[in-house]
Amino acid sequence: MMNKTKTFLPIVVFVTIFIFILLIRQYIYAYFIHNQITSYATHNFVGIAINIILIGLSLFFIKKYKLAKEIGLHKYAPNRIGLLVFPLLYLPLVNLVFKDATPTNNLILNIPILILYCLSIGFAEELSIRGFLQTFAIKYFGKTKKKVIIMVLLSSLFFGFLHLLKFNKGLYGELSQVLFATFIGFLFGILLLVTKRIYPLIIIHAIIDFCAKLDTVGIPVKASSTEATSIPSAILGVVITIPYFIYALILIKRNKLLKT
Repeated sequence: MMNKTKTFLPIVVFVTIFIFILLIRQYIYAYFIHNQITSYATHNFVGIAINIILIGLSLFFIKKYKLAKEIGLHKYAPNRIGLLVFPLLYLPLVNLVFKDATPTNNLILNIPILILYCLSIGFAEELSIRGFLQTFAIKYFGKTKKKVIIMVLLSSLFFGFLHLLKFNKGLYGELSQVLFATFIGFLFGILLLVTKRIYPLIIIHAIIDFCAKLDTVGIPVKASSTEATSIPSAILGVVITIPYFIYALILIKRNKLLKT
């Protein structure tokens, strides 16, 4: 077992590197926009490249601290698949219902780019937040069910607050994004503990993002990244994710989250 005085060090190091990489990404995006480089493909390929770096970082820490077994890194078949049906269907369908019309320019090129980008997001965010941060925190601090839930909530809040780095949706939109991501992260964190499989969460995460981003596919980034979110839209964004939070609470009540 790791010395208690050094337990926080891996988290601090990981979070510092993680945020530094994200800030580099934001700097590159800002540089592109400042120089009128607004190509949809260019921005997404940069995003994919950064996500690949984050995936590598996460896998390094997961393997270094022997967390692969806890997240089912080498187990590809879904476990307790019935529990995944609701998160797989609910939010993607909601996103499709509320989305604007999908742009039709160069779909043959842009749809594959969007798929790759969303998959890279799914891998990067799940392996980093749930795969390492949450799992590491639970391993060293989650001695009771209550503490396990606290670790899941803290990692979910961190996931939510990461969305403030972009700050491109106005104040209400950013607050909505924080809660939106926190509720999703909380459910995914509980699902990882219950199913012990991270790959289904990666796929569901990618599908949610794909459905949410489908109405901006191919649109130059500058034209689609600076609109402030209205208060009603911000509230709606939070409300539609509350069922995920409620579902997480149901799973907590019905399942043992500690190893037996």
